[in-house]
Amino acid sequence: MPEEVEVTILDRSIITTYPRLREAARTAVVTYLAPNMPARTVRIPLTELFGEKEEQAEKEIAAKKGDLYAKYIEAEDKAIQDDIRAYKAYKPEVKRITI
Repeated sequence: MPEEVEVTILDRSIITTYPRLREAARTAVVTYLAPNMPARTVRIPLTELFGEKEEQAEKEIAAKKGDLYAKYIEAEDKAIQDDIRAYKAYKPEVKRITI
């Protein structure tokens, strides 16, 4: 059964990286906070998600309205859901050391 979790978005920034020389890629970097977890960051590749409409999508994301913004929010929600699942599945290693 799906669990509903309240997530607080701490920061949402759009950055440019260059995976190949002279080839810019725009990425949304979202830092969020969920209960019983440290602050986490996910990345949403805008260039892959929107292609030629990337510039228009950035404007809609900034304005928080429009069809491309709705598509972005779906991708952001999925990225956060996947990250929370991965975090909860992670089993930390515990070891004893002498100091």
